[in-house]
Amino acid sequence: MMSAPILGLGGGVQVQMDAGADVLKIQAATNQFWEFYTNSIGAANTTNKSLWNYFYYNIYSANAAIENITASTGMSEAGKNQYLGEARFLRALNYFYLVNAWGDVPLTTSSNYEYNN
Repeated sequence: MMSAPILGLGGGVQVQMDAGADVLKIQAATNQFWEFYTNSIGAANTTNKSLWNYFYYNIYSANAAIENITASTGMSEAGKNQYLGEARFLRALNYFYLVNAWGDVPLTTSSNYEYNN
Protein backbone atom coordinates (compact mmCIF):
# COMPACT_ATOMS: atom_id res chain seq x y z
CA MET A 1 0.00 0.00 0.00
CA MET A 2 1.42 3.36 -1.00
CA SER A 3 0.48 6.63 0.63
CA ALA A 4 1.34 10.22 -0.16
CA PRO A 5 4.11 11.69 1.98
CA ILE A 6 3.30 14.38 4.47
CA LEU A 7 5.19 17.48 3.40
CA GLY A 8 8.31 18.38 5.29
CA LEU A 9 9.13 14.91 6.55
CA GLY A 10 11.19 13.50 3.70
CA GLY A 11 9.21 10.43 2.73
CA GLY A 12 6.27 10.89 4.96
CA VAL A 13 5.00 9.77 8.31
CA GLN A 14 3.54 6.61 6.85
CA VAL A 15 6.93 5.42 5.60
CA GLN A 16 8.55 6.11 8.96
CA MET A 17 5.80 4.36 10.89
CA ASP A 18 5.76 1.41 8.48
CA ALA A 19 9.51 0.99 8.84
CA GLY A 20 9.11 0.66 12.59
CA ALA A 21 6.35 -1.88 12.23
CA ASP A 22 8.40 -4.16 9.97
CA VAL A 23 6.14 -3.39 7.02
CA LEU A 24 9.10 -1.97 5.12
CA LYS A 25 12.59 -3.37 4.92
CA ILE A 26 15.30 -0.76 5.46
CA GLN A 27 18.14 -1.36 3.00
CA ALA A 28 20.79 1.06 4.30
CA ALA A 29 21.99 2.11 7.71
CA THR A 30 22.53 5.70 6.59
CA ASN A 31 19.02 6.99 6.00
CA GLN A 32 16.65 8.92 8.26
CA PHE A 33 14.29 5.98 8.71
CA TRP A 34 17.08 3.84 10.08
CA GLU A 35 18.03 6.73 12.40
CA PHE A 36 14.48 6.95 13.69
CA TYR A 37 14.34 3.29 14.73
CA THR A 38 17.88 2.69 15.92
CA ASN A 39 18.74 5.82 17.90
CA SER A 40 17.36 6.67 21.28
CA ILE A 41 14.32 8.89 21.39
CA GLY A 42 15.37 12.33 22.46
CA ALA A 43 16.25 15.84 21.40
CA ALA A 44 19.57 14.71 19.91
CA ASN A 45 17.78 12.59 17.31
CA THR A 46 16.78 15.11 14.64
CA THR A 47 14.26 12.82 12.94
CA ASN A 48 12.46 12.18 16.23
CA LYS A 49 12.50 15.86 17.09
CA SER A 50 11.10 16.82 13.68
CA LEU A 51 8.28 14.29 13.93
CA TRP A 52 7.43 15.24 17.51
CA ASN A 53 7.30 18.95 16.62
CA TYR A 54 5.32 18.28 13.45
CA PHE A 55 2.62 16.31 15.26
CA TYR A 56 2.29 18.82 18.08
CA TYR A 57 2.17 21.72 15.60
CA ASN A 58 -0.75 19.97 13.90
CA ILE A 59 -2.44 19.36 17.26
CA TYR A 60 -1.97 23.02 18.20
CA SER A 61 -3.55 24.05 14.88
CA ALA A 62 -6.49 21.70 15.39
CA ASN A 63 -7.02 23.00 18.93
CA ALA A 64 -6.96 26.60 17.69
CA ALA A 65 -9.48 25.72 14.97
CA ILE A 66 -11.77 24.00 17.50
CA GLU A 67 -11.67 27.00 19.82
CA ASN A 68 -12.34 29.49 17.02
CA ILE A 69 -15.10 27.44 15.39
CA THR A 70 -16.82 27.01 18.75
CA ALA A 71 -16.66 30.76 19.41
CA SER A 72 -17.85 31.72 15.93
CA THR A 73 -21.15 33.54 15.64
CA GLY A 74 -21.17 33.68 11.84
CA MET A 75 -21.28 29.97 11.06
CA SER A 76 -24.32 27.77 10.77
CA GLU A 77 -24.67 24.91 13.25
CA ALA A 78 -24.25 22.42 10.41
CA GLY A 79 -21.04 24.13 9.31
CA LYS A 80 -19.73 24.26 12.86
CA ASN A 81 -20.45 20.56 13.37
CA GLN A 82 -18.71 19.60 10.14
CA TYR A 83 -15.58 21.66 10.79
CA LEU A 84 -15.42 20.66 14.45
CA GLY A 85 -15.59 17.01 13.43
CA GLU A 86 -12.82 17.47 10.89
CA ALA A 87 -10.56 19.33 13.34
CA ARG A 88 -11.15 16.71 16.05
CA PHE A 89 -10.37 13.93 13.58
CA LEU A 90 -7.08 15.58 12.57
CA ARG A 91 -6.14 16.07 16.21
CA ALA A 92 -6.91 12.41 16.94
CA LEU A 93 -4.93 11.24 13.91
CA ASN A 94 -1.87 13.12 15.09
CA TYR A 95 -2.25 11.63 18.57
CA PHE A 96 -2.59 8.20 16.97
CA TYR A 97 0.82 8.62 15.34
CA LEU A 98 2.37 10.03 18.52
CA VAL A 99 1.09 7.20 20.70
CA ASN A 100 2.22 4.56 18.21
CA ALA A 101 5.71 6.05 18.06
CA TRP A 102 6.25 7.10 21.68
CA GLY A 103 3.57 5.49 23.84
CA ASP A 104 2.16 7.66 26.62
CA VAL A 105 2.42 11.26 25.34
CA PRO A 106 1.05 14.52 26.75
CA LEU A 107 -2.55 15.20 25.76
CA THR A 108 -3.32 18.83 25.11
CA THR A 109 -6.68 20.21 24.09
CA SER A 110 -5.81 23.91 24.28
CA SER A 111 -4.06 26.36 22.00
CA ASN A 112 -2.53 28.19 24.98
CA TYR A 113 1.12 28.31 23.94
CA GLU A 114 2.37 28.78 27.51
CA TYR A 115 0.62 25.60 28.64
CA ASN A 116 1.74 23.67 25.57
CA ASN A 117 5.36 24.72 25.79
